[in-house]
Amino acid sequence: MNEPEGRERVVAAARRLHERGGESGALRHASLRWGTGFLVTPSGLPCGRMRAEDIVRVALAERVEALARLYCRALQVGEPVLLDEVEMAQVVEKFRAYGRQPGFRR
Repeated sequence: MNEPEGRERVVAAARRLHERGGESGALRHASLRWGTGFLVTPSGLPCGRMRAEDIVRVALAERVEALARLYCRALQVGEPVLLDEVEMAQVVEKFRAYGRQPGFRR
């Protein structure tokens, strides 16, 4: 699959989510892993008007930088509580189906 096809797939996924009433909260965005980053639906653009050229390419490095900024902000109010391996496994299990509605196929 080339990038234009990937962009079309993201638009199609976003429209399916919208048709199923999923344009709020966690289901607001659709994305596709692309190379070392992602193709992502833009914020603030209704799914019905979204086109392939509106899809944003986000480098993984940008995501890491954003997380680093959040961590630095957290340090300003005190030492953040870090989860150990067992706690992290519990969180991953709880969020395994997060954002998935019954009958939704990947």
